[in-house]
Amino acid sequence: MGSLVKIIDRKVAPVFYRKRPVITLSQVDELHNRPANTAGKSFRRHRSRMIEGKDFFSAPYEEYAALTRHNMPSQNAFGATNFVGPKKAKGGSRVDMIFLTETGYVMVIKPFNDDLSWAIMRELVDAYFKKKEPPKPISAEEVEGFKADLPGLGTTGTARKYGRSTSTIKKYTVTERAAMAGQLPLFS
Repeated sequence: MGSLVKIIDRKVAPVFYRKRPVITLSQVDELHNRPANTAGKSFRRHRSRMIEGKDFFSAPYEEYAALTRHNMPSQNAFGATNFVGPKKAKGGSRVDMIFLTETGYVMVIKPFNDDLSWAIMRELVDAYFKKKEPPKPISAEEVEGFKADLPGLGTTGTARKYGRSTSTIKKYTVTERAAMAGQLPLFS
């Protein structure tokens, strides 16, 4: 089973912090097609009603930077790479990252009352936040298995065999897939 969760028309890779599924404020804005910082404003407006550790986590820069480097998808908006981590540029922001839990997410979007927001909330609560375990780390032995099985099973078959997403298989077998493509005739 792949690690991506389909929310309306987007595939989202779950983000885990302290073994709990969480979502960032910028991800909320992106999913709900809201202007940047809409969720942030809502969070700040209702923060006094929220409980840190239950509704949200305020992750220090060092922690979320380490998560970005080791356990999180790369820094693009959505799809398999939906986590926006710390800026890489010199002098980038070193403020804490707010991670919303399921209850925090619901509190932040409470003012969003359009039909799309209701549909997204239902799917996030039903699928995204129900994931109880972060994706298992990929070992060197598993990567070698991907590479060995790819020619016979293809990307989809290899993904099924290892319980991984096809994007994970593609990420770790770029060279092998390029070599296989080079062996195929251009015209048949």
